[in-house]
Amino acid sequence: MKLTYKSSDVRNASFEDESGQIMYWANTPRGVGSRTSKIVKAQPRSSPDQNLQGSVVGEVEWGFGHDKLRFNGGQEVRASDYMPSHRFMWRYRTFTAPDQGEYSWLLSDDKCELRSKDQRTIAVSHPPKKHLFSENELPYLEVLSGGDHIIDTIVFTFVFVDHVRKTKSGHYKAATRVFKPVGWTTFIDQNGVALYRTDMPWKKLLTTTIIYKEGAPNSSEKVTSDTTIGEIKWCFIRRKITINGEQMDVDKFLVPAKGKLTDVFKKRTFRGPDGTMYEWTVSKDLYSNELRIKDRDLLIAKLQQPKNIFKQKPTLEIYAEADPILDLLITTFAFVDMERKIQLGALKLPMM
Repeated sequence: MKLTYKSSDVRNASFEDESGQIMYWANTPRGVGSRTSKIVKAQPRSSPDQNLQGSVVGEVEWGFGHDKLRFNGGQEVRASDYMPSHRFMWRYRTFTAPDQGEYSWLLSDDKCELRSKDQRTIAVSHPPKKHLFSENELPYLEVLSGGDHIIDTIVFTFVFVDHVRKTKSGHYKAATRVFKPVGWTTFIDQNGVALYRTDMPWKKLLTTTIIYKEGAPNSSEKVTSDTTIGEIKWCFIRRKITINGEQMDVDKFLVPAKGKLTDVFKKRTFRGPDGTMYEWTVSKDLYSNELRIKDRDLLIAKLQQPKNIFKQKPTLEIYAEADPILDLLITTFAFVDMERKIQLGALKLPMM
């Protein structure tokens, strides 16, 4: 069976067979905190006009290092227990299917391949292909005859391992934002969708940066209004940051490093909602910011400067591990990036 999907992220994709009929779909609501992907098997429709219905095959709850799998909405296990990687070989994931057979997903840079214990190929994903003189090919998951009886498990585990593959290999970013001029910045993902923006209103004498989350289509396909998720007051003596309606001194929330005055502005640490410590650092040349999970030294966001400033714009690469704190990441980035530019001498703010 050939299951074709159009989305670059299988966590939000419909899988269609050769006739164009939807066989499975995966849905992952966008939001802050733990995100859960639901994988659904479509029920046959008696007519094209009938609403599409289905039964839940499984769910993946994405967390910090402890992703969880739920089968048929019931039994819950850690992904690392059900599908352990072999030591440091994250590209090799083995699990036991409902038929009690042992199968292994092999993850390469551009595909996932499922093999049985005797090394027979059971399923393999194919990346999209572009052709100059013919129609481009969409990505698809090919399930061979040896996997028909466990196809639900194959699709369910594929959604998990393909996301792991893209995240670990660096091919997948949760989002890549494109910048407009400082102070009036729009963050646009790789699909061209505006997700966040910042503004420095004239009526506040350019001393306040407001961070908005762009309105998203709701169930009625109407765009909801923007939501204010943060605010920064640029005062000479005591700068303030507002998060979730709570105003704090910047230095108390984004704790600066101790040491020389020049070091103070190069590292700032903050605590996430779940207690995880994060650290923003500025590169030595003052041209980049990086955000890491402090105790794991795991890079989750990085500002990339363009090679050609006349043709390209800076991008903020945000990796999947940052999904649970996306709003907080954008708010703190608005501060540390402005601070970086002040150090660089590229921007001067009025001091009040």
